[in-house]
Amino acid sequence: MEIKAILEVFLQQVADLLKADAVAILLLNESTQTLGYAVGQGFRTDAIRRSMIRLGEGLAGQIGVERKSLHVSDLIKAGDKFKRADLLKEDQFVAYIGVPLAAKGSLK
Repeated sequence: MEIKAILEVFLQQVADLLKADAVAILLLNESTQTLGYAVGQGFRTDAIRRSMIRLGEGLAGQIGVERKSLHVSDLIKAGDKFKRADLLKEDQFVAYIGVPLAAKGSLK
């Protein structure tokens, strides 16, 4: 089974467990030190697919650097930490949960 299919199965299980409307997996490009879209579901627009996030930038980038889970119950209060808010405005997100994926100590 190829990695994309495995990630899609994993993502569906996470969505079901969290009862989330939209979920995505971003993977690290080690050469550019950016997180980019791998798989996702439930988004109203394709903006997440075009998003590249530098490590340390925004909520996802913070999770990548700190390697700790993050839960923001009200994204309006997150202010400019949610860097992709303008891109994802049409998706009308309220809350955000981010969890780093790591294997053998390396961010994926």
